[in-house]
Amino acid sequence: MSVVSMAGEQMVLPLPPHRRWTLERFVGPVKDDVLAGGASLRWLYGPSSTGKSHLLVGLCRDAEARGVRSIYLDLAALEDPAALSLLNEIDVVAIDNVQAVAHLSDWALALYGLINGFSQSADQPRCYFAATQAAFEITFATEDLASRCRAMVSHSLAALSDDQKRDVLLNMAEDEGFVLPEAAAKYLIERSARELSQLASVLARVAERSLREKRKVTLPLVRQVLADSA
Repeated sequence: MSVVSMAGEQMVLPLPPHRRWTLERFVGPVKDDVLAGGASLRWLYGPSSTGKSHLLVGLCRDAEARGVRSIYLDLAALEDPAALSLLNEIDVVAIDNVQAVAHLSDWALALYGLINGFSQSADQPRCYFAATQAAFEITFATEDLASRCRAMVSHSLAALSDDQKRDVLLNMAEDEGFVLPEAAAKYLIERSARELSQLASVLARVAERSLREKRKVTLPLVRQVLADSA
C-alpha cells in the first residue's frame, strides 16, 4: 500500500488485489528488457491482455519487497490529475492507461510536470508509463508532453502465444490452490474467448464449481462449465 500526502492530507492508494501479479509470475520476454539498463523513464505499450498492468504491479511489489517506496496509478480510474503532484517522494511510480487521459489538457499538464520532476531529481527514481499504443501513435494534448513521452525508452508487449496463455492459466490455478491439468488449460484456450481476462473469469467459474461439487478440476469438469456458459 502506498500513501502520498499534500497540504497535510493523505491519499491511500493500495495495489490492485491480484496476488498473481508479481514479476515471477509475469510471462513474456520483455520483463528482462524493462529491468535492464539505467533509464529512469520507460514507456510500455501493447494491446489488451498483453500483461501491462501485471508488469507494472509486479514492479511495484518487487520495489516494496526491497523496502523501496512505490505506487501504481490507473489513469483510466483516477478522477483528479492533482494526484500526480503528490508523487515527488516516491521512488518507483507505475502509471497505467496513459492513453485514457493524454488528450486532456489538465492531465497533459500534470503528466508533463511529473515527468519534469523525475527528470530533474537527483535520486534517479523510476517511472513506468503504460498505454495501448506506442508513444508516437498517441494523441497528446500538448507537444511538450508528446516530446517527453516519445523520448522515453520504449518496450513493446506482444500478444501472448497459446503456450504462454497456458502457463498463465496454470499459474492462476496454482495461486488459487488447485491443479489445472494441461489438457484442460489447452481446451479452455481453444474453446473459450482468448482474452486473458475472460479466460481468468472462466477459470474462476471452474474453481467455484469444483469447490461446490467437491470435485477435482478435470477436463470433463471444464467441458461442463463451458457448456453451461454457452
